[in-house]
Amino acid sequence: PGKNVFDPLSIALSPDGSKLAFVATNAGQASQLWVRPLDSTAAQPLAGTEGAQFPFWSPDSRSVGFFSQAKLKTIDAGGGAVQTLAEATDPRGGAWGAEGTILYAPNPGTAMLRMPAAGGSATPAIPRDKANLGLISERWPSFLPDGKHFIFFEFAGGDQGGRRGNLWLGALDSSQPVKLVGADAGGPYADGHLLFIAGGNLMSQRFDEKKLKTVGEPVPVAEQVFGDSRGAAAFSASQEGKLIFAGGQSANLDLAFYDRNGKKGDVIDSGVFQDAHISPDGKKVSAARANAAGQLEIQIYDLARGTKSQFSFSQSRDDDPVWSPDGNMIVFDSARSGKIDLYTRPANGSRQEELLYHDELDKYPGAWSADGKYVAYETISNGHFDIWMMPMFGDHKPFAYLHDKYSVRYPVFSPDSKWISYTSTEAGHPQVYAVAFPTPGGKFLVGDGLGSQWSRNGKEIFYVDDHNRIVSVAVAAHGESLELGRPQVLFPTQPVGAGLFEVSPDGKRFLMMQAPVQNSQDLTLVVNWPAELKK
Repeated sequence: PGKNVFDPLSIALSPDGSKLAFVATNAGQASQLWVRPLDSTAAQPLAGTEGAQFPFWSPDSRSVGFFSQAKLKTIDAGGGAVQTLAEATDPRGGAWGAEGTILYAPNPGTAMLRMPAAGGSATPAIPRDKANLGLISERWPSFLPDGKHFIFFEFAGGDQGGRRGNLWLGALDSSQPVKLVGADAGGPYADGHLLFIAGGNLMSQRFDEKKLKTVGEPVPVAEQVFGDSRGAAAFSASQEGKLIFAGGQSANLDLAFYDRNGKKGDVIDSGVFQDAHISPDGKKVSAARANAAGQLEIQIYDLARGTKSQFSFSQSRDDDPVWSPDGNMIVFDSARSGKIDLYTRPANGSRQEELLYHDELDKYPGAWSADGKYVAYETISNGHFDIWMMPMFGDHKPFAYLHDKYSVRYPVFSPDSKWISYTSTEAGHPQVYAVAFPTPGGKFLVGDGLGSQWSRNGKEIFYVDDHNRIVSVAVAAHGESLELGRPQVLFPTQPVGAGLFEVSPDGKRFLMMQAPVQNSQDLTLVVNWPAELKK
């Protein structure tokens, strides 16, 4: 639809191949769900779908499921009332079966759920019994035509034989899924084939729908099709032979600074970024950026010199490069040894990285306190995220700081190291709170949203609200209490995750990863793709 930013990971062909659902963002507005008949050049935005992502179709091609504002929702393809079905605070895809069941992954730390499309209670799609304890983070489901069996992607975090995870076959009436094939992203079934991303290419694996088994070896369908580090993939297929995909460049983000009015400055770099962090002196940026094979590597950007240098070389998954308060060290996570562990390395690269901490949980660093004493990091256990602290002194024995029955994420220290802001899903949707540190005291609600940051002078907390806008809240500490002002909207952004922004030391600029304005012609449509395999 004209000059919009479209999300290549949020495209879905209807099962009958007649329509395309996609997510696009007009400048200065929230993202929206659009539907375009493939026999027309006109696309229609669907009112009430602001903040939409990851659309999926009903089996009759008349309705669309999607996620927005931390909820699973449905809407008629022609527009109308939006139905809210369930909570989904950080979703990883959904699917709608022929027998009226919706599968969805509400967040990366929770089991995939099933529920009636008409509404009702949600239950685990795959029981968490002893046989399935090894399964973690099921996501991106896709039904077979019988409406009973489904394909899903299991995100494994580390390297699985060179792949990011595996495709599995599950069934609504069975508790024993079957592993099918290693993959980096995706996994829908269409027209006798499994489709998935491996090594940056779109692959097809023949699948016998009656015997429920793979046949032969995977073959390439298209080169350089994007799949991101979450296992999301930039393609979709109908059941009657149509395939649409976005090329590898389509998911590139611009890493750049924006002023407090949202005006974009010079682009530091373009690529597929997971997160980025500003050095304490504001002169450098560390970022996790995907290489050509889709593996995350850490890059260091010298803003004054305009140079880029590679900081990590593990060829697995190196992410979350957080600066020490003096700017001399970087702590990051890496899957190089299987589990995602914490490592440190001098920022100037003078020594090789050293293992900081290993245990059986995956760990993701979020912040390093200004006094240098603590690194805050996230873990996943019992189906939700917790916040832990790693003392950078003494015996380095970590302790649980915020640990409950709901997810708490994205910890950030105040400049005086006496407070932490974080995101909680306790209310069923993301909210930003602040709480005392090192001993948690009273909780202070900052606002509805996620991914907070403090200004260097400690007088503002910024976050992304539930309409994907950067918001500022004035804050003043009075002993064990915080005085918080009314949220002030600064400018709208695209929804690209909570690693969305950091604040410059002077509080005047925001480092963000945002997609450049693109046209929907960046999508390639193949009308009878199985026939192409036979050539």
